[in-house]
Amino acid sequence: MTRATPPLHASSYRPDIDGLRALAVLSVVFYHAYPRALPGGFVGVDVFFVISGFLITGLLLERLRQGRYSIIDFYQRRILRIFPVLILVLGACLAYGAFTLLASEYAQLGTLAAGGAAFVANEVLRRESGYFDMAATSKPLLHLWSLGVEEQYYIIFPPLLAFIWRRESRHVLGLLFGLACLSWALSLLDVYNNPTTAFYGLPPRFWELLSGGILAYLHRPGSSWRGLAPYLGRHAALLQSLTALLALILPCCLLNPDSLFPGFWVLLPVLSAWLFIDAGLDNPFNRSVLAHRFPVAIGLISYPLYLWHWPLLVFARQADAGRLPALLAAAMLLLAFVLAWLSYRYIELPLRRSDHRRRWSLLLLLAMSMIFAYGYYVRQQEGLPQRNIDLTNSGVEEAIGDWDYPGISFDGQHLRSNTLPGRSHDEVLFIGDSHMEQYWPRFAEDYARHPGYFTLRFATYDGCAALPGLNRPNSPNYPAGGCARVYEAAQRYASAAHVRRIVIDNYWERYEHWPGYQRATLALAQDIRAWRQRGIKVYILLSNPVGRLFVPQNQVQRLPFLPPPPESVSRLQVEKDLSAEAWIRVIAERSGAHLIDPLTILCNAERCATVDDDGDPLYKDKDHMRPSTAEEKASFIDQTIVP
Repeated sequence: MTRATPPLHASSYRPDIDGLRALAVLSVVFYHAYPRALPGGFVGVDVFFVISGFLITGLLLERLRQGRYSIIDFYQRRILRIFPVLILVLGACLAYGAFTLLASEYAQLGTLAAGGAAFVANEVLRRESGYFDMAATSKPLLHLWSLGVEEQYYIIFPPLLAFIWRRESRHVLGLLFGLACLSWALSLLDVYNNPTTAFYGLPPRFWELLSGGILAYLHRPGSSWRGLAPYLGRHAALLQSLTALLALILPCCLLNPDSLFPGFWVLLPVLSAWLFIDAGLDNPFNRSVLAHRFPVAIGLISYPLYLWHWPLLVFARQADAGRLPALLAAAMLLLAFVLAWLSYRYIELPLRRSDHRRRWSLLLLLAMSMIFAYGYYVRQQEGLPQRNIDLTNSGVEEAIGDWDYPGISFDGQHLRSNTLPGRSHDEVLFIGDSHMEQYWPRFAEDYARHPGYFTLRFATYDGCAALPGLNRPNSPNYPAGGCARVYEAAQRYASAAHVRRIVIDNYWERYEHWPGYQRATLALAQDIRAWRQRGIKVYILLSNPVGRLFVPQNQVQRLPFLPPPPESVSRLQVEKDLSAEAWIRVIAERSGAHLIDPLTILCNAERCATVDDDGDPLYKDKDHMRPSTAEEKASFIDQTIVP
């Protein structure tokens, strides 16, 4: 029989929880620095959510039980805990960005700084997220989304708990569990239909913090709960620790940015945190490992470490033209640890221990309001383009987001097609994603002046591969039932009598790791053979050059002592980056499709240009040509419309 351990109240100090904080923050930090080594390390944030819910609910329950509940006191404590280092990090990012960021980048930083100061960064990111949104690795304050979720929870939950406690004290656990179930159901619904909301939104994440709150309620003084150990048998301690470790290690190693997350996967890190906390200090692993002084020391600085590490990595990557070598990442992590310790030792601790807490709280509120006002001003002034003449680069600014394709829509059955009328009813059908859409400007201006023989019809949807049966792994029901339905709609139209040619282009490298990709390409080959039997001529386009040096923002010399970015990229490197090309060549050969290779025109034998003769970027991002580039240089696609 396993001896029942006494309950460990949520209000008492638990050094093992600081050790668990260390595991959580290290998984996130190393994922950001070395994403290939720890592809699912982002689940450390979910561990943080459970810890926060446990500690905050424990504190609130103690105050309620003692009749000392005060919402003002609660928020004052949160201000002294959260505001000091956050103000420092926001101010440092805005100051550094003023000298190193382009106007569009600084405007985006101002938006997130204001959102972070108001604790709505998650909502800002949720509303701004999109296929052509600025890359996550270029947003220095991206990580504040989790802080926004936590602080919104802290605004809603304390008065809600106080209301439940006073009105339905006998049913607190049942009501909390019911709320958690509702939030979990909403999370599952959103992850399939609105993945951005599922990731950034508070309602789908509410249950994660509430799970920690439920555990705090079970561990409250006077509770009969003795943890899971009495129910786990003879080897309870080992079983609980091993299960908790596996529940954390598995998602860290098996998940990746394309995984369906949160979804069911998030149950593992939440379970891990729940088991570790429930085990208590009597558990040998908690006592010997988590409560050891080294992880505890990291846990104590976990909050400032989390705040500092991501901006340092982003700014370092920007300075090195979008590259973050292992040594540079290690140097930034070391600097993050140093800044985190200094912030904790000389800013956070003195303010939390001060005898003038109310005065400091008011001053911190004022300082945070100033950060919000300045960030909002930067956004309204479009990044203050006049602030730094050395970074004024109209060519780069114009290239960012440069796009010229009419809007698209899909209702689950019918795909809106953009059409350029020709002299006949015979059509060329262009099927694909945004890589196909980028060629629209090549034809649009010429057809406006002198329509060609064929009518050109673009049946495309950005972010959706034109492949049968292939859906996004991270949002299989988007858009309107899934990408596979987008292809089916285009395929149905391809059976129309007037279609004489079909041109297919995808960003093949983006999809080659999606589950079912190879099966989908083989099915595409069957469709192509069927089209050819009906007399339709089919073309497949390989990808245009891709890579970090094609990104306009990476063609800026951020700091005067750094070398200027190169104006071209080795063709060998470009071909290496086009990893899906060999298989697509096989598909074209098996199906009898005509293969078109953009590199034959966009590159010479040795190099692929990233800028034109005037030094202006040729691409809008790492893999899309600008409209002007397509108009002037994409002559390889002309063969598809020649009668």
